[in-house]
Amino acid sequence: MLVRLGDADRGVALIEAAVAADPHLKALGAMLCLQGGAELLLSGQLEPAMKSTRLAAAYAPEDPFISLQLGDVHHARNTSREAVEAWRRALVQDIAGIAGAEAARRLDAALPVQERLELWEALGAQHPEAPLPRARYALALAVAGEGDAALDRCRALVDAAPDNGEVQVACALVACYAGQVEAGLAQLQRALDGLPQPTGPIVTALADLGLQRLASGRPEEAEPLLRKAIELGPDNLLYYNHLGRALLARGKYEDAAAQFRKVLLEVPESPNAARWLDEAWAGLKDPEKQRQDWSAIVAAHPDAAVPREHLERCR
Repeated sequence: MLVRLGDADRGVALIEAAVAADPHLKALGAMLCLQGGAELLLSGQLEPAMKSTRLAAAYAPEDPFISLQLGDVHHARNTSREAVEAWRRALVQDIAGIAGAEAARRLDAALPVQERLELWEALGAQHPEAPLPRARYALALAVAGEGDAALDRCRALVDAAPDNGEVQVACALVACYAGQVEAGLAQLQRALDGLPQPTGPIVTALADLGLQRLASGRPEEAEPLLRKAIELGPDNLLYYNHLGRALLARGKYEDAAAQFRKVLLEVPESPNAARWLDEAWAGLKDPEKQRQDWSAIVAAHPDAAVPREHLERCR
């Protein structure tokens, strides 16, 4: 209890004394330290979280969830090398399980693509029976621009591991990176139906890829990717701006205006969303509806300067 309340020094000392007196309490001590460390990490108390999680790792060094959390604490403390080492350990300890999958996502988010390729190639050679490293290697290939090679690897993987959601998700993203967006998103939806819930890294990958496609002049590919990102992560207003820009580029002005209006009703002082909203209505050539839009935003945020300025320009 003391650990969970933030007094890690006293709490850890009490757990150490109890385990020293009765070594059979090691498993319980590890669990208490893991739980306490998680709560401390969530509250931003990084040093106590590290002390508690390290003791958990000392009592249960082969527990993948403890290794995963140790990596999370290191990441929060900006000790990246130690975070990668801990996540890699969690992955190896549970290469076919939940902790391993979570560790894989963290590693992909933390490492540049070349290091990802090296990591997954090495782990694939060390664990030839495990499909996850091979799927992650294929995804890293796709991110590196080797879409055809990545697709070739995924064809065999998808058939060999039809019930492995992590493999199916990775190969669905590979298809999207390789330009097969419609097929990739359909495959992704089938894979997500078998997972407990969408995860942040999947949503981020879709949004990032959509933005890349938009920047490279392919708004027709960006639109479905960004729509899927919004479907899975509807609270991120940046995605609506990105989608609106893709729709603008495709001449879908009314739908684009709806995206920017949604952003401005939440963040009325966004100059970019305001400018793009005016661009959308300029494309529609409907100044009366443009005034109605800005009037509604001003009514929702009467103290905001940006909407009032744009409404004045419409009069």
